[in-house]
Amino acid sequence: MQSRQEYLSTMRVRYLKARNRQEKSQILDELERTLGYARKYAIATMKPKPEHDKPPAKRTRSLRYRDVMPIVQIVWE
Repeated sequence: MQSRQEYLSTMRVRYLKARNRQEKSQILDELERTLGYARKYAIATMKPKPEHDKPPAKRTRSLRYRDVMPIVQIVWE
């Protein structure tokens, strides 16, 4: 597993330095043959890793009908 990770990291560097689509396509072909990856998965593994320290903040919905809730509860009963 470690050798696979080393291979992927060197291939990722080559992929990111590739100047045109032909070079990238050749690298992806090599990944497909060597590791048996599907092409889309190989493309996904070649993308640069995000350098986020923390996950993005979750959006919270605003409570639009907070003022009307007691009335709605009374009508609902």
